[in-house]
Amino acid sequence: MVIASIKKSMPFRLDIQILRGIAVIYVILFHLNLDFFHSGFLGVDVFFVISGFLMTVLYKNSTAIDFYKKRAKRLLPAYFFTLFLAIFLAIFIVNPIDLEEVLEEALFASFFLSNIGFLNIDSYYSSTAFRPLLHFWSLSVEIQFYLLFPILFYFARKRAINTALIFAASFFLCLYLVFVNSSDASFFLMPTRVWEFFIGYLAATYFNANNLPKISKPIVGVLGLVIILCIPFINVDEQSSNIIFGHPGLWALIVCIATGLILAYGLPIYIEKSILGKALIQVGKYSYSAYLAHFIVIIFYNYKPFAESNVINLDSDFSLLNNIILIVLLTVITYHCGEQWLQKKSYSSKNIKVYIASLVMLILISKPVQLQLFSKEERLLYDASLTYSSKRCSAWQQVKNIKQSICELNSVNNNYKNMLLVGDSHAGAIRHAFSSTAQRHGYNTFLTKKNSALTKGRLTVNELLTDITANDIDSVVFHYSTQNLIRENDFLLNQIIELSHALKGKGITTSFVMPTPQFDGKQPLKEIYHNIKNNTPLSSLSLDDYQLSNSKVKIFLQDNLNSINIYDSAYLFCEKNCIMVDELHQPVYVDAGHLTKTGARKLTPVFNQVFTDINNAIK
Repeated sequence: MVIASIKKSMPFRLDIQILRGIAVIYVILFHLNLDFFHSGFLGVDVFFVISGFLMTVLYKNSTAIDFYKKRAKRLLPAYFFTLFLAIFLAIFIVNPIDLEEVLEEALFASFFLSNIGFLNIDSYYSSTAFRPLLHFWSLSVEIQFYLLFPILFYFARKRAINTALIFAASFFLCLYLVFVNSSDASFFLMPTRVWEFFIGYLAATYFNANNLPKISKPIVGVLGLVIILCIPFINVDEQSSNIIFGHPGLWALIVCIATGLILAYGLPIYIEKSILGKALIQVGKYSYSAYLAHFIVIIFYNYKPFAESNVINLDSDFSLLNNIILIVLLTVITYHCGEQWLQKKSYSSKNIKVYIASLVMLILISKPVQLQLFSKEERLLYDASLTYSSKRCSAWQQVKNIKQSICELNSVNNNYKNMLLVGDSHAGAIRHAFSSTAQRHGYNTFLTKKNSALTKGRLTVNELLTDITANDIDSVVFHYSTQNLIRENDFLLNQIIELSHALKGKGITTSFVMPTPQFDGKQPLKEIYHNIKNNTPLSSLSLDDYQLSNSKVKIFLQDNLNSINIYDSAYLFCEKNCIMVDELHQPVYVDAGHLTKTGARKLTPVFNQVFTDINNAIK
């Protein structure tokens, strides 16, 4: 193992740079959506172990204040440089709808809470949503761990059993949340990642002295390296509640132990001196800047305004090459401007507050500045469209009763009855209008946390039934898209029928709001935009076509479930043809099927009828 002694107090290990290089390459290739790197997100787990190792070495001979200052000086310049750059680019590249997402994510990142902010998204692994600062979640986890580390270090060093207890508590909490179908909480929350940092802590405390292995057995490190190199071939079902194949689960543990073996025993000199080893050492040198820069490039380079989906689809080798070149360029800029030049500046607590305040100010002024670039008609379009949000529950509601599959949409009034809205992302789109109507009728509203409720391999009938009972739900309303209802041989429809029968036995009423019309293959916002700019006609959907596509759903429910009330919705959007805009030319749809708040409010008469019928049935 080659040692480059850059500091007398802490020799510099090239094998760690190799690990960093491999990890960041995995993450970048995963975010480029390359099929053969589907498990590349495990590179983040490698980073967490390395961080735990280095924090232990750095803190051993330091005070908490000095530790915090050094960490801040190391991480924050490039961190805030990237946030500033992302907002600046967004003002000129993305439309106001997506700028809103950038600003919200930047605000969470400014206070190192990105992981909390992303708790209420459908999934980290979803490639359909526009989330340009999604990768900041792991940096928030690291910074939160750094803030807690002196306390953990104190207890861990006091008694060896404390180390085992901290590790076990974090690890089993992690597995438990995966098992109870709260894998997003297990993925994003810092307490469920402490065990990964502590594998690095164990390697530094029991197997290293002054950052060097106590016993040099590089062949053991090679074993760890082989496992790390096999990450692309690991099949992890990131959404599974299986603790073996889910994430973080058994595979994350194996990868973290493999990383710990390298940190504990090092790598052979011939690997570090090889051409590939030297290349990875250079990549490792730039790994932090590469991690910060790569996702910004990928998202903005491949950005398509008003896109139905934000899936990264590199349709040619040329496009892939362009992405890689830009990632390298922005990495170098971030490294020299953020990691090098800004690090040399004085970083007092006062200066850090100024940087954060400046970032918050940029967040506040960017939207008004950008809107000046658009016409009045375009601003009306964007203002209406900004009312849509794919987030289902607040971050607090995700954490509260974390093991449950449902969340509250409004402050619970103990004098009200409880209503549960069950459905996919289309149910999420109507949640605000539904909840407002529910309150007027004396109901608290709950919503299933995930879009995948009752779909195959996800939240089961029995699991949802347990949470319905635990929250004293009085009534349930279902709302899904047509596509989800009829896929996989009507699996979802059968699940709805099974749950409805079970609820009937408990005296809980069930209602079904039929799918709203969908403009399949169309992009309403894009069409409305061109209608404003070029007076091009808007697409339409005939009411007959809608009824034909949904007749199977209605007949299936009527034939199999006579206790459920079914409510049509199409008449609110269609006469002979279905509309994309309302009478004020405000968009009703944000994409082919999801309603804006304007569109959701058009369903108010249906919601009123639902609650009127439920109350009459109770009387």
